[in-house]
Amino acid sequence: MIHDDPPRPKTLRPDLPADLETVILKAMEKDPARRYATALDLAEDLARVLADEPIRARPVSALSRAARRIARRPRTAAFAAVVLALAAVALFRARGDRDAALAGIRETARVSLQAALELRRAGANARMKDFLPRLETAYRQALDRAPDLAEVDYLMGRFHRAILEDSPALEFQNRALAKDPRYAPALYERAILASKQYGRELRKAYGVDTALAPGPVTADAARRADAPSLEEFGLRREDLVRRRDAVVADCLELERSGGLPEANAAAARGILAFHRGAVDEAKRLLEAAVQRDPWMEEAWETLALTWLAPLNQATPMDVLEKSWAEAERAYGEGLRRDRGYLPHRLGRASLRTARANLHWDNGRDPAADFAGAESDFAEALTLQRSPDLLIRRSSLHTSRGSYDGRRARDPLPAWKKGDEDLLEAVRMDPSNAIAWSRLAYNCRARGEYHVDRWRSPIEDCDRAEEYIARALALDPRDGLAWHVRGAMQ
Repeated sequence: MIHDDPPRPKTLRPDLPADLETVILKAMEKDPARRYATALDLAEDLARVLADEPIRARPVSALSRAARRIARRPRTAAFAAVVLALAAVALFRARGDRDAALAGIRETARVSLQAALELRRAGANARMKDFLPRLETAYRQALDRAPDLAEVDYLMGRFHRAILEDSPALEFQNRALAKDPRYAPALYERAILASKQYGRELRKAYGVDTALAPGPVTADAARRADAPSLEEFGLRREDLVRRRDAVVADCLELERSGGLPEANAAAARGILAFHRGAVDEAKRLLEAAVQRDPWMEEAWETLALTWLAPLNQATPMDVLEKSWAEAERAYGEGLRRDRGYLPHRLGRASLRTARANLHWDNGRDPAADFAGAESDFAEALTLQRSPDLLIRRSSLHTSRGSYDGRRARDPLPAWKKGDEDLLEAVRMDPSNAIAWSRLAYNCRARGEYHVDRWRSPIEDCDRAEEYIARALALDPRDGLAWHVRGAMQ
């Protein structure tokens, strides 16, 4: 009691009135100057407590109590002050390092992203990755000092999307949202990336499950084919439904959380409407988004899909023509601003190939669409050479050769180009069953061409069987491979 403050009475009697505690503590003050001057003063304050009237004594603040302890133990207080000062300096430095690291990655990401987008928009995609090493260094520094901050992973993911590396981009956005599930910029990025992934897988599955042989969509083939629209097909597959529902969930969370620029918010609402099947609403919202920000490649890409997704082989010709024209406009507007955005180039090439086949089947000249598609594929392959792109272009060459044959021209040069693309594809990826079955189809087409001209098809048939065996070893359910084998037999 000589050196330390007495325990507070309320710690012993929690039901003690606060005013009575204040009177007791004042009466027990160590410094006589702070105690009651006389017994009468103490008695009067006690009477006020009993009468529930305001007392004269005032409670001592925490700061005052600390100051008194320091005065009683100056050496201990001095040591504590030094420790606190050192801790404050360390905290200040740590916070300064964290702020500096965050400022570093923000500025590096801003400069890197802008540079990469400028290069992509000029079609100089090969140089985009030049900025990645510096950004990765800034990322590691920021992650070391702010491991719990979602923004750090978001910035890395946004750069990867800009350089067309969607898989790592999605991985970084998932990391960001694991740290902060409502971080709006990362939610937007994940919705965009998941929507693109859904679209790729939908088109791939649709192509496998509803595939006709390359060439014109004849009336007989259309009658025999199960050919729903992309939109209808997506509702048949549970795996695709799950992916679409994940996109919808992110878009709904974005609507609740807000915090996006107006153009991005409109694009997110448009993507949500598209995946919910409200195609007309999606068109309106996405048109509004590109009006506000015409550089949003994700809005142009989804806008084109709103025109293409509802189409199937039973769609009337006038509706097909209008929808293709609108989708081609969206892709063209996107490419006018962003020459290196590969999905626009491939989307337009595929559209032109489909239109060329339909025009051929209806007696119209497909030459312009064949040439336009070939130009788009050639440009795409300068940006990225991959098995998928080569397989897509091979289908164009196959169709072009078949058209030439129908027009009494030699189809073999175009078919040879298709073979060259497919052989390059299997050199790059020997496990690609689609490429092997397409090679078999080309052999079958050449064999039939030779039979019609009284030439032996045996060499083509033998080679086709070799390709069929390779395709079925990789995928026993490859429909095109079985179709070609049956046709040859």
